[in-house]
Amino acid sequence: MIVLDRQKHRMWRVATLAAACAVLAGTVGCGSSNDTSTAAAGSPATGASKGGARIGYITATGVSYYTCVAKGLKDQVQAGGNTYVEAVTKGTPESELAAAEDLLAQDVDVVVLLSVAPKGGNQVVNVVSKAGKKVVVVNNDAFLTPETRPKVAATYAWKFPELGASAGQVAVDNFPAGTKAAAVEPTPGGVHNMYLGFKNTVTKGGFVWKGFFPAKTYSPADVQKATEDLLTSQPDVQVIYTDDTEPTAAIRAAITAAHSKAVIIPTGGRDEDKELVRNGSLLGYSAASAYPMGQGAGKIANAVASGAGVPAIPAPHPIAASKANLDQVPNYCAPTP
Repeated sequence: MIVLDRQKHRMWRVATLAAACAVLAGTVGCGSSNDTSTAAAGSPATGASKGGARIGYITATGVSYYTCVAKGLKDQVQAGGNTYVEAVTKGTPESELAAAEDLLAQDVDVVVLLSVAPKGGNQVVNVVSKAGKKVVVVNNDAFLTPETRPKVAATYAWKFPELGASAGQVAVDNFPAGTKAAAVEPTPGGVHNMYLGFKNTVTKGGFVWKGFFPAKTYSPADVQKATEDLLTSQPDVQVIYTDDTEPTAAIRAAITAAHSKAVIIPTGGRDEDKELVRNGSLLGYSAASAYPMGQGAGKIANAVASGAGVPAIPAPHPIAASKANLDQVPNYCAPTP
């Protein structure tokens, strides 16, 4: 696994020019996507005649969701007889562009892009398409502009407002009208659409909205500080939403320290969270399983690489998970039997 930023990347390429074709191995929010993969016109990607295509993946680091999307993608790419190549960024426009340049230097046929930096994502689409390679956008396609969207071979993305709305439905199903709700938001930006989905659902259910409280990053210290700010400003809040289950331990720590009775209802839903729901530690969550997202993107990337056309694979929809339906929730980071 390599984490790239632009200046260091250029120095690295000069120093390692002889090894520029080595394969990088490793593991590893939005809104206006379609429910199914979408294709743009263009000639088939190269690579099938070489006994298997080289499929590159650009992803960020920092949360296990990205790791599990990568696992599903890698498994599917390799099952299709193709080679998986990965470049991990720092989530900045510069590092996303550097990752694209690195994958192109390794002669990949298709680039699968999970972008967390809208400017960087569009730059990647332009650079890769100019090089004559195909781009498949996974997870989030809301950053695409009218100029770059036609250059993308396919998209496979969540509708991010649905991710928040699903968690909001858990809240509405378990709390009465008049309940006070708020959100701790680690990454403002495209992911804000999740929070809007949650807010819209609970306010339609008669909840009183107490606002968004931003955290600088997903680090426990930042998330706990944002929650402390929320509980200081709104000590009577009853439901707190966040876009991932990883920060919930920090949120819970702040709730305990403030002697609050607030309940966390997140989006995410890792496999271990099922047990938390079963034992009552977690009321429920919006289950957005990562592995199926990568798996679907892998199927599309394989098809794009072979020139067989883009299969219409419905993107997985989030499930409002609770004790009543846990058996319907797909595995978060592994194939579902």
